Amino acid sequence: MPTSDTFSQRALSVQIEITAYILLSLHTRGLPRPADDSYTSQIARWISQHQSPDGAYSNTWDTAVALQAMTAYGATVHRKDANNVVQVKAGDTMVKEFILGSENRILPQSQPLATPGEYSVTVSGKGCVLIQTTVDFNIPVKNDDSAFLMSVSTPPESCVDGVAYTIPLHINVSYNGLHSESNMAIIDLALPSGYTPEYQSMLELKKRVPKVEARNKHIIIYMNSVSIDVIYLSLTLQMGTRVQNFQPTYAYIRNYYAQEETGAAVVCHPCSTQ
Repeated sequence: MPTSDTFSQRALSVQIEITAYILLSLHTRGLPRPADDSYTSQIARWISQHQSPDGAYSNTWDTAVALQAMTAYGATVHRKDANNVVQVKAGDTMVKEFILGSENRILPQSQPLATPGEYSVTVSGKGCVLIQTTVDFNIPVKNDDSAFLMSVSTPPESCVDGVAYTIPLHINVSYNGLHSESNMAIIDLALPSGYTPEYQSMLELKKRVPKVEARNKHIIIYMNSVSIDVIYLSLTLQMGTRVQNFQPTYAYIRNYYAQEETGAAVVCHPCSTQ
C-alpha cells in the first residue's frame, strides 16, 4: 500500500495481478462488511495508481484481472444518487470544474494542465470518484540503447526530376529490450506533408498486422508483439498536394503495456537534400 503522496515505484506485473485477485475475491463473495470498506478502498487506490494513461497495466493478463477487480469494486461502491463536483485550482485560480452525475459518471473527462505548475483538487458531494493525473516527458535515448530498433527507408529512385508522385516506405522493426519479446506494440508514423496512404497498399499492410488506422495525418500500426527477429513492413504513399522544402517526419514505436519501452526512426522524403 502507498505510504506517501509522492510518486511510487512502478509495480511488477505479478504484484498487480495478485493484488487485483485479492480485491476481486473480496467482492466476489458478496458485499463487503463495513469494516472492509477502508481496506478495499486502499487496494483499489493502489491498483489505480499503477494504471497507465491508456487504462492498461504491464501486460494483457494483469490488465484484464485489474480491470475486472476495479469493475467489481465500482459496482459495490456505486450509488444511484451519487453526485460530485471536482474542482482543480492553480493557487486561487479555477482551472476546471468537473460536475459528475448519474448521466455522465462513466464518461471520462479531462483537462490539460500547464507545466510546471502547482495544482490542488477539491472533491465535494457523495459517491466515489477516480482522479488520475499524467505527466508526459521525453528522455533522449540512443537508438542502440532503445527497447526497439526501427528504420524507415524511402528509395531515392522514387524521386524523378524533383518530384515523387509515390513513395514506397520500407519499415524494419525488432525488439531490443529486457525480455524475449515485447507485448503489444504500436507504431505511429507521421505522414510527409501532401501525402496520403495508397488504398491498395493499406489493404496489403492490413493482411500483415492485426490493425492499421489512418487518422490525423498519421498511420497507426498495431502489432501483437515484436521479437528480436526483424519484422519487415511496407506501405506506399501517394501525392495529393505538391509540396516544396521537404521536411523529415518521424515514426515512433512503443510497448502498449510498458510505456518506457520505445523506439524511433526518421522518415526522409526521397527528394529531400537533408
